[in-house]
Amino acid sequence: MTEQEARTKWCVHTNAAKNPSKCDGSNCMAWRWSGEANPLRHRVGDAYQIVATEPARPDGVPPHWQWEFGDFDYQASGWVEPQSEADLRRQGFCGLAGQP
Repeated sequence: MTEQEARTKWCVHTNAAKNPSKCDGSNCMAWRWSGEANPLRHRVGDAYQIVATEPARPDGVPPHWQWEFGDFDYQASGWVEPQSEADLRRQGFCGLAGQP
């Protein structure tokens, strides 16, 4: 689940009868991430095509995404989602409750 979803759940570590509290997500030492938060990308061309200037932004690409020039290794040029937005989709779990 996302960290935002986890914050709506009751913490399994607290005593529900005496001191109930919601999950603290990554602020808790028991929180574990399931994987990386990779930003979404909207690429132009193929992996070997380097676009030197930013073309007109296509429909569906949010205005706050940044233009990124491609490299000669593997990525074509295109727009990239901010890391802060990708982090909101990142999945994790409570290490005390066990991995789902």
